[in-house]
Amino acid sequence: GSANGRRYSAMSSSDILRWDLSVIGAKAYVLNLSENVKRSLEYKRRSGEWGGKAPLGYKNIRDVNNRSVLIHDTERAFLVRMLFEEYAKGCHSISGDLVRMAREWGLTNKTRKGGKLSASQIQHILMNPFYYGMMRIKGALYPHKYPPLIDKDLFERCEAVRLGTSRASAVRYSEKP
Repeated sequence: GSANGRRYSAMSSSDILRWDLSVIGAKAYVLNLSENVKRSLEYKRRSGEWGGKAPLGYKNIRDVNNRSVLIHDTERAFLVRMLFEEYAKGCHSISGDLVRMAREWGLTNKTRKGGKLSASQIQHILMNPFYYGMMRIKGALYPHKYPPLIDKDLFERCEAVRLGTSRASAVRYSEKP
């Protein structure tokens, strides 16, 4: 308010100019930093690197050069693949059957408590293209360099079930036995 205005007007013109130049310098520094981060993330994206916490079924580890790499999680990868295979059959609900199966198999999330998977977590897994080799970043797909957990065909069969375009569960009736 007015106290700030009085303080600014009490400064000499060279003080004001020095202040304005330091503000401009700080802004240029911040913009430059932002550009460097964007450039770095774009480089990671183009080289197929994932820049975050590994999806369920994968583990973040450090390679010999201390860079983060993703590998299959030996405890969960097989069970995540089984979720896809069961769902692709077209006869299981996510909220009932798959949640129950995941609990029976002992498939838990990666929190410290190792909590049970919810229906929304399972749905998120089944919709994630990362598992067949593509990472979704801001709506666009990029190939990644990590070992896929499933093939694209299995992913697409799950999508067909989810979107209701699967013919697997259709029963045909006819007059003739």
